[in-house]
Order: sequence, then structure tokens, then C-alpha cells
Amino acid sequence: MSGFTAKEAAAYDRWKTQPPEGTAPIAYDWQEAPLYPGDLCYITEDGYVLEDETKAYMDAVFRKEEINVWEEK
Repeated sequence: MSGFTAKEAAAYDRWKTQPPEGTAPIAYDWQEAPLYPGDLCYITEDGYVLEDETKAYMDAVFRKEEINVWEEK
């Protein structure tokens, strides 16, 4: 175990792979963060979502509900 949370590890990975200074973003994601050539994204109604941020996007956009298939109505 690295001692990092998944979110910290993703942030570190993004930091260590930042483009060189002077590289201009080619687009912006759903949170207005810059996107660079090579970023892997999903295209949504809200804009681009980085592949490693899909869980955060889903949590922000959709309601989470636990269902019980055995529950009688």
C-alpha cells in the first residue's frame, strides 16, 4: 500500500505527467480544468470528463440509491 488515497494518487499521477511549460490546453473539461493532447476523456452533455474523474462526475451528476431486491412493497 502506498499510503495515498485513490484521489491523492490520481492527483499525483496528473501532476507528474503535466505537459511541459508553454504547452497550451486544447480544450477544457466539465470543471473548466485544461485538457492537453493525450488526455483520455469521455464526452458528456456537460463536456469532457477525464477517464480518471468519471466516478467524481457520476457522484456530482447522479443521485446514488441503494436498492433492496427482496424488499416487499
